[in-house]
Amino acid sequence: MSLLADLLSKIKHKEQQGVVPPNLAQVVQRASNARRVETKIKIILLVALLLVACGLGTIYFINGYLKPGSPAEVGQRVQAPKDIERNQAPAVENIAPQAKTEMKAAPLPSPSAQPAAKIEAGPETKSEAKSEVKPPKTFPPFDMTKDQQQKESSSGAPVNMTKKAVPPEKSKKTSGFSENSKNERDVALYTAKADEQSRNYSQAISNYKRALEKDPKNYLIMNSLANVLIKTGSYKESLKYSMDALSIRKDYVPSLINLGIANIQLGNTTEGEMYLVKAKSIEPSNKTVLFNLGLLYEKQANFQEALNAFQRLADMKATEGFVGMARVFEKQGKKSEAEKIYRDILWMDNIDPAIKQQASERIQVMGNR
Repeated sequence: MSLLADLLSKIKHKEQQGVVPPNLAQVVQRASNARRVETKIKIILLVALLLVACGLGTIYFINGYLKPGSPAEVGQRVQAPKDIERNQAPAVENIAPQAKTEMKAAPLPSPSAQPAAKIEAGPETKSEAKSEVKPPKTFPPFDMTKDQQQKESSSGAPVNMTKKAVPPEKSKKTSGFSENSKNERDVALYTAKADEQSRNYSQAISNYKRALEKDPKNYLIMNSLANVLIKTGSYKESLKYSMDALSIRKDYVPSLINLGIANIQLGNTTEGEMYLVKAKSIEPSNKTVLFNLGLLYEKQANFQEALNAFQRLADMKATEGFVGMARVFEKQGKKSEAEKIYRDILWMDNIDPAIKQQASERIQVMGNR
């Protein structure tokens, strides 16, 4: 019995040696989790290091290759447009910088802006003599920048009031007067233009004369002075300045127009027509020339020539052309043609409401005859 118990105890002892401890699985699991956590930490640290390296590389690239220019380079960039502007449009001796911005190309004098160009409709009566359309009593003068800027703007060239660009260095040598005189001239010009726009013509004339004293050979100032004198009715004095301008620059169209208008107003119709025709031969599409010629021929009852001039204006979409044609047709007794043009005016866009109102009144007057 003891021998059997001995054998059994030995068997049990061997079986116990092969049994896995109960907490071994937990130990192995803990070790595996620790390794996973350690791996994650290593990956996070590696990603952080890569991000820091990319940031440092970006900063180095920006500092090395995209570095902003030095102060000297920036100064050159800022000053370059000024140099280009000075080379392309140098300082003009006869126009002040301030006045130049003010002296923009004005549109052709419209019936609403110029009393001379209005359709002077008579009262609505059955009498043809009273209801007849009267031609303008005066001719619109030619401003010193109007025609030249219209010509250059139509050709696409920048508006410049000199024949040829002259470098500033040459301008100083050929100007013939000091910088102080230039400044005084420029101030006088600017003030004169402001007075002219506010219709303070007497003060504008004084300022233009003061500017001319500082720059006696400036034909543009002479033409502006002649222009204002025409507006005030000083036609004889206007003739003098227009002739002076033509003596400096031959065939200057604005002065030819003002010379023609002054002569016509003084009763020298033939001589005035001659100057206007000469201006037309130089610039056949000049709207101011065509308009004044149309008015002259209309007053002379030369209706065919008047129609030709106004037709040219109408072809250029000028309102004065349509109004002039209708007025001439009405004087010729061609009521249907005149009424058709007046009705066309009512349907036109960008037309002064006052002109449309007058066209409507003319249609009613012709309907009552």
